[in-house]
Amino acid sequence: MASQSSQGSRQQPIKETGQTSDDDHPPVAPNHDVPGNDPPQVMGYPPTMGYPQHGYDYSYAQAPPASYYNPHLYQSQQRTYQSSNFARGVLLGVIFLLLFMCTFSVIMWLVTRPEFPIFYVKNFSVSNFNATPPVIFTANWDMNLTVENPNTKQKIVFDRIESFVFDREDNQLASSFTEPFSLETKASQVVVAKLSANGTSELEEGTSGVDKLAKERNSGNVTFSFRMKFWTTFKASWWARRAILKVLCDDMEVSFVGASGNGNLANKDIGNCLVFV
Repeated sequence: MASQSSQGSRQQPIKETGQTSDDDHPPVAPNHDVPGNDPPQVMGYPPTMGYPQHGYDYSYAQAPPASYYNPHLYQSQQRTYQSSNFARGVLLGVIFLLLFMCTFSVIMWLVTRPEFPIFYVKNFSVSNFNATPPVIFTANWDMNLTVENPNTKQKIVFDRIESFVFDREDNQLASSFTEPFSLETKASQVVVAKLSANGTSELEEGTSGVDKLAKERNSGNVTFSFRMKFWTTFKASWWARRAILKVLCDDMEVSFVGASGNGNLANKDIGNCLVFV
């Protein structure tokens, strides 16, 4: 017995002072530094922290971001576009109307072919004629001009009439206005024009013009030119056309009797006056 107890006492290990047993602490974790225990290595670079990068870098510029939709701006642009379309339509309509009216007038003028009125001198006289060099000049002219309307479809309205008297050198001696009138188809009327010159205000050449008139007067005959300008309207039942007529009754010779200042047309058969547009 004594021997068994001694053997049992010899089999039990003797605990050293300051050491702990395995039962009091967990096993120590394996050391990674030991060769053969390292984790597998990852190939490549670790991912970069932050936002992910694009896969490709394109060389062309990117499209700008979409603008903010403003309904008020769209409505304003739409109103401006509608206004411009309306103004363009009105302008085109006016142009078309003017072209139509011009074309229609030309066609009607060619179809109807209104004839110009006929003018001829019925009487021409001068009174109180005095040409004294260097500057004194006075005279009164009375002109009776017959006007005929040869048209059968157009009435002629003379809206404005202006008369002029010129000397042989084509210097204006006097001017005046005559009352307007109108002529029905195939009608005629005598136009009376009265003109006066008191001084030399309308005599352009001054003393030289007065001197030439005095020499003509001393010879017994003085040549004058009577001209008129008519603002006329040719009217049909539903058509009208305006025109300015220039009437020239040139080279009318007036004979003076004795030393008086009164004279009359020497040749009463001078024919029709010329008419220009």
